[in-house]
Amino acid sequence: MVIFTSYYGTRRAVPSPVAISLKVPEDFRGEQFPELAPTAELEAAYATGKIDEDRYIFLYRRLLEERRLTPDNVVRRLPFTCTLMCWEKPYQFCHRHIAAKWIYDHTGILVREYGRHFIRGGLGIFK
Repeated sequence: MVIFTSYYGTRRAVPSPVAISLKVPEDFRGEQFPELAPTAELEAAYATGKIDEDRYIFLYRRLLEERRLTPDNVVRRLPFTCTLMCWEKPYQFCHRHIAAKWIYDHTGILVREYGRHFIRGGLGIFK
C-alpha cells in the first residue's frame, strides 16, 4: 500500500486523491473520507489561537477515537495507492500530517507528503 498526503493545489497531479477536509474545491473529483476531517469547531479554535498545535493534535486524535476509527480500518477503506488531501500547503501545520503519523504509528505504513522525501518533524507532529 502507498499513501501520500498533499494539498488541493496538487489535486490534478497526485494519485487517487481522497479528500479528508470539511469542504472540498468545487472541481474536486476524487473520493471523500469525511470521518478523517476535523470538526469546524476544532479548526476555528486553532485558527483563532484558542488552542496550540499540541492541543489540536490531542483533540484531533481524540476525535478519531470518538468516531471509532482505527488506522487499520481506515487503511482497509482507502484505495491501494492514494493521496489524503486537504487545504494547507506541505510546510503548514495540518491534520493530514497528524493522520499520516497516526496511520504510520499503528500500521507501519509510511505516509509521505507527495513530492517530498518524508514529512518533516518541524510540522510539530513528531513531538
